[in-house]
Amino acid sequence: MALTDSSPLALCSFCDQSLLIPNPQLDSDRDSDSDCGSDCGSDHDSHSHSDSNNENLPTHVLDDVLYPCSHHFHWACILKHEFPTRDAIMFCPQCAKSVINPSGQLLCQVTSEGGKSPDFDLAPALLEEFDYRTNPAKKFELALCDACFIGDQMEVFQLVTGTGLEPSDELEEDSQEYQEKKKYIPVNINAPDLEKGWTALFYAAVAGQSDIVRFLLQHGADINAMDFFGRRAVDYAVEEKQQSIVELLSNYNSGSGSA
Repeated sequence: MALTDSSPLALCSFCDQSLLIPNPQLDSDRDSDSDCGSDCGSDHDSHSHSDSNNENLPTHVLDDVLYPCSHHFHWACILKHEFPTRDAIMFCPQCAKSVINPSGQLLCQVTSEGGKSPDFDLAPALLEEFDYRTNPAKKFELALCDACFIGDQMEVFQLVTGTGLEPSDELEEDSQEYQEKKKYIPVNINAPDLEKGWTALFYAAVAGQSDIVRFLLQHGADINAMDFFGRRAVDYAVEEKQQSIVELLSNYNSGSGSA
């Protein structure tokens, strides 16, 4: 019988196991304590204090994603479920009822050790997992966007060039060391993200990462790429008052061809 609220009596509709799971916080604390040797030099009174606090923690917590149709799932079970198509995410995988509201949201009640979220939109997480599963390269493309935004030049270099090499490495491509250091398949530098249609250049431009913007342009970034709203990276650079980026992009687009 489907329940209408999170309950320790309910079972996951996929694995048929209890929604009550061992408290992950207790496992984390045990792992931390096990790493501490007798000569660790830390304050062992603090460990005793931590143990005392753990006594007040429940040994088990609810791990429950309650669908609008009243079916229950463990978080990991529903997130790793292999929906056959993106559209299939709009329906409960157990009863096939439509679970998307008129706003396109999949509002679930999610309960975990952190508490209860009564109106959690699960759709973005499921769509992201679907895209990662059906297009493994997308994970690296989004990683490039993140690295461009925060200014992680090493990560950008490795993702764009498709290697784990550092820019200063001077190795022959057929050498064993070079092969061992190869880390990634080169990502599509002009791949848009799933949310706004931004490429890596957009993220670097908005964040004012001039060195990364220059590097992306030198490696084939499309300066005229448009997002889902018909805007270019330079438009957002102007909006964010990133004057150095605006000048760099404008000079490059004027026909100089150099960043």
